[in-house]
Amino acid sequence: MNKKVIMASGFALMLALGACGKSNYDNAGSNAKSKANTEPAARTQASTASVPPATVAVARTGKGELLVDANGMTLYRFDKDKSGASNCAGTCAQTWPPLLLDPATAAPVTGDGVQGPLSVVVRSDGARQVADNGRPLYRYSGDTKAGDTNGDGIGSVWHVVTIGAPSSPRATSSSGY
Repeated sequence: MNKKVIMASGFALMLALGACGKSNYDNAGSNAKSKANTEPAARTQASTASVPPATVAVARTGKGELLVDANGMTLYRFDKDKSGASNCAGTCAQTWPPLLLDPATAAPVTGDGVQGPLSVVVRSDGARQVADNGRPLYRYSGDTKAGDTNGDGIGSVWHVVTIGAPSSPRATSSSGY
């Protein structure tokens, strides 16, 4: 059991380090905190780490069966996205990091239980983001461990991606970014 915990921790660290230098998002609204992620040392470390392809799988939670990433972190959809296009950049993408595909990888990995087709959308900064049924996928910075769903319902526009979830966004007038 301890080997699995150590391996999972190492994998999570590699994924986190790799994510630091992948994209620069829209820095128009960035602050000093966001610029720390683009320091040369972080980019150098990220370029030498072996990052696995983006994987989407299914996990059972108290909210039902949800889409998760390779580390078991909950994936979310944003009602303000259009099919095939992300509308979350800058400070939004800092709070809601997109699930990005490594530039050297052709396609995301479909894990156990995933029913919808996975695809890739090109973000405004050129990064490639994994999508489920054409809807871009995100993590939430407020989720700290696998299975957390702290971002569900924020601004009435952020939702966990459940198996069999409707593919069209709900009408809303709230802001969530």
